[in-house]
Amino acid sequence: MFPFVKKNIILHPVEKKEQIIIQAFELFMKYGIKSMTMDDIAKNMSMSKKTLYQHFANKDELVNAVMEKHLEIDQCQVKSLLSSKNNAIDDLMQIATTINETLKRIHPSIHYDLEKYHPTAWKKFGDHKRNFIYESIKHNITKGINEGLYREDINPEIISMLYVSKADVIFDPIVFPPDRFSFNRVYLEMLKQHIRGIATTKGLKYLDKKLKTIESLFYNT
Repeated sequence: MFPFVKKNIILHPVEKKEQIIIQAFELFMKYGIKSMTMDDIAKNMSMSKKTLYQHFANKDELVNAVMEKHLEIDQCQVKSLLSSKNNAIDDLMQIATTINETLKRIHPSIHYDLEKYHPTAWKKFGDHKRNFIYESIKHNITKGINEGLYREDINPEIISMLYVSKADVIFDPIVFPPDRFSFNRVYLEMLKQHIRGIATTKGLKYLDKKLKTIESLFYNT
């Protein structure tokens, strides 16, 4: 998640722009993107529209900047978790715990708003999934096979692409209406299905132990 930003301090132009990006992210997560005008954003940040427009020519440019920063932080977090000495299932569980914190705060319309009104930012998000997430899952599968937690008879490339494809469905309001399904619970069910489908007997036993802890985090939100 974005770092804490202190208020009431004098910032340099670059720092000011960074602060706007961070605060805009929080506003979009809470209220959605379409519902927030540049005027709304400026008022919530206690600044004039003139100051906001000095840093971003329009809302689309701001949304793109927010997306770039979000993906940058997301990639740093995932790389850090994957570089640990934990096993492959622990890696996915730790990533899931981090994702849970974001999903339980996300506005239901945010993905729809991105896809319909901000195609450039939506493409950045799509590229992130098809490249970074794909490679991260493939790395995890290879690691799990070497550890004896995942089966050797699976195709890491195909399974990784299936994972990325299923991740898109989580935010589809037609498939999972937000008033019936929470993002975090759908994500956990997808992750459980993913691991169970590729795990060895050893991996399944380990997963069952880990789920006792992680399910309480997801289901008590």
